[in-house]
Amino acid sequence: MQDSDQPAKLQRARRDELVVEAEDGEAIGRVDSLYYDLETGRPAWIGVRAEGDQLRTLVPVEGSRATGEVVRVGFPRAVVDAAPRVEAEEIDELTERRLVDHYDLPRPLEERETAVITPIVRHEEALSIAKERTETGRVRLRKWVETEPVTVEVALERETVRVTREPIGRPAREGVELGEDEISVSVYAERPVVEKRVVAVERVRLEKSVELDDVTIEEELRVERVATEESDG
Repeated sequence: MQDSDQPAKLQRARRDELVVEAEDGEAIGRVDSLYYDLETGRPAWIGVRAEGDQLRTLVPVEGSRATGEVVRVGFPRAVVDAAPRVEAEEIDELTERRLVDHYDLPRPLEERETAVITPIVRHEEALSIAKERTETGRVRLRKWVETEPVTVEVALERETVRVTREPIGRPAREGVELGEDEISVSVYAERPVVEKRVVAVERVRLEKSVELDDVTIEEELRVERVATEESDG
């Protein structure tokens, strides 16, 4: 801090990425700027600006913690809302004393110059993998007609005729004379009668199933790095 007649020269920059919450999680506003110690380079105060406000409210950096894009301070919202607000681009000793008394800090801040610096939010790419269904091919079930030879064994009946002779050895009947005679006998046999008919012999169908394959995805992601640089003077 400087004497009230020698205010510290400050630089102010807007920063709307970080949301500021009270210790109970209630939103207060967004980080407008950071006031840091010029000797140690450590932040001392967080400049918070609510939507529509023209003035900044200062909250001690000590006791605050940042998670992602949210900064949670160690005070209730009522205490922060009642804190002295700053419009000028400087913090003098009187203003800093008022802030120390308001937040009932355990010890007074050392008298150092304080300035405002824009916080840097580091980003990096994350890999997001989605799934989509694509056609990888087609399977067709087709039937056609072919002619193939078939051999079937069939048993067929046929009648045969043979001549049998039986001796009699007695006189013929009276009145029988010698002469010609003839006997005719019909002979039958089976023959194959071939017919073709269509019969259902088999049911063929296509069935789909799902298999799970593990694949390895390799990609390059861009990552932001933050480093400090010192310049002479």
